[in-house]
Amino acid sequence: MDRLLKTRPTLILDVALEDEAVANLMTQLGVRRVRVPCATLDDIPTAVLTVGRLAHRESAAQPLAEHIRREVSERRNALEKRKASGQATPTVFVEIWGDPLMTVGRNSFVSELVTLAGGRNLGDE
Repeated sequence: MDRLLKTRPTLILDVALEDEAVANLMTQLGVRRVRVPCATLDDIPTAVLTVGRLAHRESAAQPLAEHIRREVSERRNALEKRKASGQATPTVFVEIWGDPLMTVGRNSFVSELVTLAGGRNLGDE
């Protein structure tokens, strides 16, 4: 926390803190903090728009958010076609941390990415 505060941030963004005490400390120290939810792929365009607004870059954020929405929709359509064709689906393990070994579970955007890429996330089980 000391190193972070030495940089004198004017805004801290978080997607989800495991320890809300950290968030409370930032607020007590007068640092503006905004939570930007990013739990699913559908959250990402909204997060892009939020960050764009906070950074005063709405004109850049809007087309990026729309591009992401469109691409995700196209990938979902392609996935449905792939399922209908009966193509084999590889099982994928995603390591997000090595010690202790951790993976992603169902309902995470990383699991969604694995699915959209044509895989089956082992962590969903």
